[in-house]
Amino acid sequence: MRATYGTIFSEEQMTPWITGGETEAYVDRMLGDMQVAEANGAVVGVIALEGDLIDLLWVGLAARGQGVGRRLMTAGEAALSKAGHETGRLEVFAANDRAIAFYEQNGWVRAERYPDPVAGVDKLLLTKRLAR
Repeated sequence: MRATYGTIFSEEQMTPWITGGETEAYVDRMLGDMQVAEANGAVVGVIALEGDLIDLLWVGLAARGQGVGRRLMTAGEAALSKAGHETGRLEVFAANDRAIAFYEQNGWVRAERYPDPVAGVDKLLLTKRLAR
């Protein structure tokens, strides 16, 4: 959390995720809709899907820049398409410039900006027409 979101959230905002069980609760809820990337037996990336939404795409710091995110994104888009969705959606924190650049390089387009009342920061909704 700190490495990925420390520039977006305060320590207080991250506390429920770091020590309050929110991360574990999220994984328990989403596990059936997640795909995991592994290297040498360790999780290096995760993508979580919910309906037509890519709810999470995370790549560990040591694995960034090695194509893990692109492979997870390709697998996620294929899963959305296979489920019958013509267009995919994803949310990203508006201050996460690196992630936004990655998504846009992969054909995702900004559709909307809105405040996230739970996180207390703005999010962007991006969309992409999926291959059939």
